[in-house]
Formats: sequence, C-alpha cells, structure tokens
Amino acid sequence: MCVWCSRRAATKGRESRTFHPGFPPERTAAVPDSPFARTPTLDRYLTVRVPFEPRDFDTTRAAFTCHATQYTQQERDRAYPRMLKLLNGYIYLRPAFAQEEPRSDIFR
Repeated sequence: MCVWCSRRAATKGRESRTFHPGFPPERTAAVPDSPFARTPTLDRYLTVRVPFEPRDFDTTRAAFTCHATQYTQQERDRAYPRMLKLLNGYIYLRPAFAQEEPRSDIFR
C-alpha cells in the first residue's frame, strides 16, 4: 500500500517516495512474543506515523491473505491480536532511501 500511495502522488505531480514499515522499540517491547520484537526500528528513523481505525485493520486482514502459502489461516488469526497491540493505532514508516544530501565525509 505504501508504494501504491507514493506512485499515486507522483502521478499528481508530487514527489514519489517509498516507505517501509517498522516498529519502534516501545511497541515491540509491548508484544515480546512477536517476531518483530527481535528487530525494532529506532524512533528517529520512523519519520511517518499514520493513524488508523479498527475498520482500516479489516482491510489489512483481507490483504494478509496473500501470505496463505506461508501461514495457515489459524496462524494468521492468532497473529491479528498481536498485530493490533504492536501497532497501537498507528502504521509506522521509514523512508526507503536516505533523505539527506549525498556527502563524502562521514564526520560532518
């Protein structure tokens, strides 16, 4: 979805940017049994936080069926409550590419 929104913005004359999801340490700590708890993303890199409502999560559940070959329905059903707790009402995103100007000195 993030890539689609970015491409849609580009077709309207705005800059196209790609984002990847991440989970801040305080959220991964809240759900220690989540696989994402092993790989939190520092807050300073999660520069976009998009609020969502429970009805938005219904769409996520439908989209998650693309993982049917990786996870059984039962596994996916067990994942949803953890996912909701992990997200806590927000989708956390980080830019896919560096946003600063290119440089040749790592110390400035």
